[in-house]
Amino acid sequence: MITKQEHRWLSYARLVWQLVKTDMTIYRGIVVEQLINTAAWVVPTILVTAYALPLLGIAKDFGTFIAVASIASVSLFQAFAAATAFVGDLEGNQTISFPLTLPMPSWLVFVQRSVSYVCKASILSIIVLPLGKFILLDKLSFAQFSPIKFVIIFFAAHIFSSFFS
Repeated sequence: MITKQEHRWLSYARLVWQLVKTDMTIYRGIVVEQLINTAAWVVPTILVTAYALPLLGIAKDFGTFIAVASIASVSLFQAFAAATAFVGDLEGNQTISFPLTLPMPSWLVFVQRSVSYVCKASILSIIVLPLGKFILLDKLSFAQFSPIKFVIIFFAAHIFSSFFS
């Protein structure tokens, strides 16, 4: 038997899920553009740090470090954009007003925004690793790569940056 409290939380979860689905449906329209922008930033950064800077005396494996660090960087850059858009929304259209009128605690609206952000940033930053491998070839070895640790760190970084923004 479901208690009233459990029923309320299930209702909240359904509302949050619907809001996340709505955000992702809207995001689908611009995801290709966002992926191109991400690649346009990541590719030159990795190329310069892997092939040009070592000619100037930087460590040979610096490009590998930057390729992996770019995963978190993409997430943080998206966090700054999300925070800027949120502040702009408070001063402009105030679209935040709609979800705040829904029958759920206001703090869940911010959790929903963070979950949406994690989904969006994950889509963008997941392309960094294959791009880095393609550019660096043998310089980026997966001999010590642990998929489980990668997934945990990947999502932990995105969750941090989403709640940070």
